[in-house]
Amino acid sequence: MSLLALVWLLVLVPCYAQPLDAFLKTEDGSDVPYAAVPGFSRWSAPRHLFTSSVIIVECSGRKDFGVFIERTEEGLRAAVEARDRAWCGWAHALGNNRAQCFVPVSPFGDTLVAVRERSRPAIAGLLGAGRADELAPCTATRRDRLSLARLAAAGAGAALFWWAPALARSTPFRLTSGTAFFVVFSVLFFLAMVYRAFPHKKRLAALAGLLGSGFWAAVRFTCGTWLPALHQLARNPLVIAYVGLSAVTGLVVTYWFNDAANPKVDTVLRVGLQAGGLALVAAAASLPEGSAALALALALGRWGGGLARRLPASTPGPPAPWVAQGKVLNVETGHLIGVGKGTYNRLLVEGYVLDEQQGTLTPPPGKKAPGSASRSGTSSRRRR
Repeated sequence: MSLLALVWLLVLVPCYAQPLDAFLKTEDGSDVPYAAVPGFSRWSAPRHLFTSSVIIVECSGRKDFGVFIERTEEGLRAAVEARDRAWCGWAHALGNNRAQCFVPVSPFGDTLVAVRERSRPAIAGLLGAGRADELAPCTATRRDRLSLARLAAAGAGAALFWWAPALARSTPFRLTSGTAFFVVFSVLFFLAMVYRAFPHKKRLAALAGLLGSGFWAAVRFTCGTWLPALHQLARNPLVIAYVGLSAVTGLVVTYWFNDAANPKVDTVLRVGLQAGGLALVAAAASLPEGSAALALALALGRWGGGLARRLPASTPGPPAPWVAQGKVLNVETGHLIGVGKGTYNRLLVEGYVLDEQQGTLTPPPGKKAPGSASRSGTSSRRRR
């Protein structure tokens, strides 16, 4: 029971309804009710980095109202005068829940919320009906929750970024991701074809006549309705067969074009996975500074170790005196040769290792000193 209570406290932050009891004067002389809804301080960003906040606006007895969200009074007044309403969600837009408006906002800082009736006449302010009494009392409720979706996105992005090199070379991952991409594309194409119609019979009939009767006749025959719901599509055997056929087709196409021996394909997949992982991590945070910090920390954690290994273990000493003269020391012969000369270029072509700091040319590993073979042959002939 205590674990459930802890999860409840983490996921749901208590919220309180706040009346819109202040008034904003507009250019047409009307008073628009508004309120300032407080948010979290930016200093508390580590605690609320994965918090999702939403403001719920309700007006008693009213369903036809518009909501305006801004940070400053000047911006709020401009939004009200321009009728730049906030998006209240699909339920409000489709008429399923017109009594409430859900507006996602940033968890940090204060948010100004104003409400205005949609069907308000333009001359209402001149007739004296511009006061707030023409609109029922409204309240704004702020709800802050720990977003499990943000946490999941951050974890998935970090995993993609960290294991991108191994995943890019993995044949099962290539086949799985290719199949999933093909299925998602096929489902989106199918839904786009189905839901291009409006939920009105006359418009639907006209649209069916324009698009052609073949596809819509198949949908009507298999689903029993012109505009089926998502759960009805998910249970239809023909739709399931369509998705399964798309998966098999995607698997075959991915396997046919998969080239594990091509390093360019590995590079493209690795870079794409790492970029997608960083994008997921950055998008999961509710603060831009937090997004940048998370992405930077992940990149340093992944690449910082390799950078440290490539750095020298100690500070190099002063350069050799002949370096300033434009010469290097051939360690094999003990002679100084000029940089850029014929001997210098020939030795570099033969694989000699150049140390610019110490000014030396070292023979490549496994190379024998010149004349060693002839000397060993002469000594053996002398022994015979």
